[in-house]
Parts: sequence; structure tokens; C-alpha cells
Amino acid sequence: ATPENTLWCGSYRGPSRFDGTNFAGLTPEQLTGRTNIPPDRNSAWVNAIRRAEDGAVWFGMQNPSGAIRWDGTNSTRFFTNGVGRFDRAPDGKLWFIPQPGPSRGPAPWVVSYDGKAYTRLSLESLAVTNFLRSVHCDAKGNVWFGSGQGLIRYDGTNFTRLSTEQGLVDASVGVINSEPDGVIWIGTANGVS
Repeated sequence: ATPENTLWCGSYRGPSRFDGTNFAGLTPEQLTGRTNIPPDRNSAWVNAIRRAEDGAVWFGMQNPSGAIRWDGTNSTRFFTNGVGRFDRAPDGKLWFIPQPGPSRGPAPWVVSYDGKAYTRLSLESLAVTNFLRSVHCDAKGNVWFGSGQGLIRYDGTNFTRLSTEQGLVDASVGVINSEPDGVIWIGTANGVS
């Protein structure tokens, strides 16, 4: 929800905003700036929504839409690969995980965007062979990624994988969140750590 009490929702038909009374959807033309787009469910599927500090709303969408920033009037496409999830770090940097899928294989990389340039970081050194499912930026600047093989922390320099050996109740991590005091909550297939 935004300060104006607008709730954003995403579906396979694209994003919609709810003002407390009515829903209004954004058209593919509004999102991509292109006209005569064939009605393709996959190009409008919304995987993630985040509101930026400047009031713009970001959408993570399936191929070929990618990451789209909507300022209330115009859209700007920033990342053309399908976006599975994303989050915004305290420094303003956006962190994207690619859209997983059987035809795409696992995504052993993540992308950060600092407002000017993209940086692609590989996770191959961690031997991650499963899809990344979630991303969360904590108040200290750490970026956390959930996968079917545990939790991955990026401290700005190094990636570290944590799993059941470090106390997770299950290695299948789907949801990550944090408290302002730094406590990290991890939702797994068998409970919360």
C-alpha cells in the first residue's frame, strides 16, 4: 500500500491498483510503452511489486517485460529478462533474482542496479543448483537470497551459504524478512527459523 492508501496487486493480467473502492489495471501499453502487443499472459505476469522512496512503483514481471518502473504516468523498462523477485537495499540499490522456469534452468546469478548500471554476480562458487526463490535486503546492507539449498547472504563482498548445519529448520527457503534490530526471519518448507 502507498501513503495515498492505494493497494497494488499483481496477477497474470498485469498490475492493478485498488483505491479502496475500485480496481484499475495498467495496460500492457502503459507498462511497456509499446502498442499492438498481442494478449500474452506471460508478458503481463507480475511476480513482485515494490514502492520506491520517490513514490514510483516497481514491478518484477515475466519475460519479456522484466523490471518496470511506473511513476504514475509513464513506465520505464530497466531489465529485460524475466524477474522472479526483487528488493531495495537501504542504499537504494535494487537486487533482482531472475525468473525461474524449467526452460531457463536454475539461476546461479543475481543482478543489482544502482540507478546507473547493472552488476551481475555469479553464485556458481556456492554450487547452487536450485532456483532462487526470494531476496531480502536488511537494514545493515546485507542481501539475503532463499533457495532450495538454503539461505545465501551477501555482505557486499562475499556470498555465504547457510543451511540446516547452521540451524535452519529446513534447507528449502521461500520467504525472508527482518526486524529493524537485525533479527532475520526465514520461512522454510518445515517452519520458521
